[in-house]
Amino acid sequence: MANNKTVRVGASLALVVVISLFLSSQIVQAQTQGRPLQLRSVQVLNAYQNRVCQHVYENGSYRMAWQSAPLEGNPSVRLGDIDNDGQNEIVASVYYYTRTAGKKPNQVAYYNSRIHVFEEGASYDGEPSWSTGELGELPSTLLRDSWVADVDRRFQGNELVLMRGSRLLVYRITHTEGAPAASFTSECLKIYRAALDSIDVGDADGVPGVEIVVEAEQKPWIWKSTEGGWVEYPAAPVPLDQCGDASVLNLTHVRVRDVDNCGQNEVISTGTNERLMVWKWQTGAYEFVAASPDLNGNMAYGLDCGNVDGDIGGRGEVALAVWGKKRQPSRITTLAYVDGSYVIVNDCELSVYRLEDLRVHDLTGDGRAEVLFNLDDNEFDGLIIMTLDGDLQTGILKEVYRAPCYPYTRPEIR
Repeated sequence: MANNKTVRVGASLALVVVISLFLSSQIVQAQTQGRPLQLRSVQVLNAYQNRVCQHVYENGSYRMAWQSAPLEGNPSVRLGDIDNDGQNEIVASVYYYTRTAGKKPNQVAYYNSRIHVFEEGASYDGEPSWSTGELGELPSTLLRDSWVADVDRRFQGNELVLMRGSRLLVYRITHTEGAPAASFTSECLKIYRAALDSIDVGDADGVPGVEIVVEAEQKPWIWKSTEGGWVEYPAAPVPLDQCGDASVLNLTHVRVRDVDNCGQNEVISTGTNERLMVWKWQTGAYEFVAASPDLNGNMAYGLDCGNVDGDIGGRGEVALAVWGKKRQPSRITTLAYVDGSYVIVNDCELSVYRLEDLRVHDLTGDGRAEVLFNLDDNEFDGLIIMTLDGDLQTGILKEVYRAPCYPYTRPEIR
């Protein structure tokens, strides 16, 4: 039977926790003030107050190790070798309001974007090492997610994949060492009918190389680069008669993960039907192959895979952030692949509601993956890190770190 326990914090205790965290953060900031950026083997990167923030686990505890100066807006942050010089950089893709056109009620807000890069040794609270020019003004265009990877087989080196509203774009950056600015070329792969909310990059078909996966129009779309150009593969539709129990099915996140521990990745997603949904590349197409039971929430908003219980052998589980229905708490529900189906093995209630994203990664090196999520709450917007205390059947997820953040862009873990 799956564990179902509630993690709650009383008002007075919460106040003490917040005050302690605030004081601790001030001490940490005082200790790290002036220290340049040092990239670790594993770190969490996110945004807060228009800054890039780096969080690390060292000497038995978590802390914020570095932050940038404020940028034009809260950035989507990724780590990768964006200029192909052999060294990783922090890549911050930011969007910002520029103007409003038209008259009410048909006014349209316009936004522009820019890419800022922070190299190893960038100053604490400092400006970017270098930046691009503006990417171009677009109407009603948010930027919530990005990725740095070698996605285009026609060119050597990494590209930057961006979602700008409903546009899926690939940027190639050219930078000369020491120069304050970089040039770029871009390619728009497609303009979808609605804004994109999530992107992932990984080997989705078992063939060497990686694919771009986005969610749009009730299913994942997979983009593969070939010598002749880009090929788009729409995943098979979700069988709504079996698992379309939302009035309108909207997907919220996509990942490329080996969710059934078979040695090959699948495409996984979740959304307003509060289920894990799985697609697999077979017979030349991405077929819908499985779904979990209804997780009985308002919607599921975030999922990822990892060895949550740290068991020997490293078989991974999949964790989902499930929003609670009215007057019900949200939950982190952990599923395992058992005898050909996905079953609930842990169901941990939280005393919060809006979980904006969820990631699973071993941050401490002990073999047990932590669960991270962004919290969008009236009292606190922040990054929360939790670890499983006990085993999957009887344990609960225990909070081990929190830090304020902008909850609507995705945390980066590399």
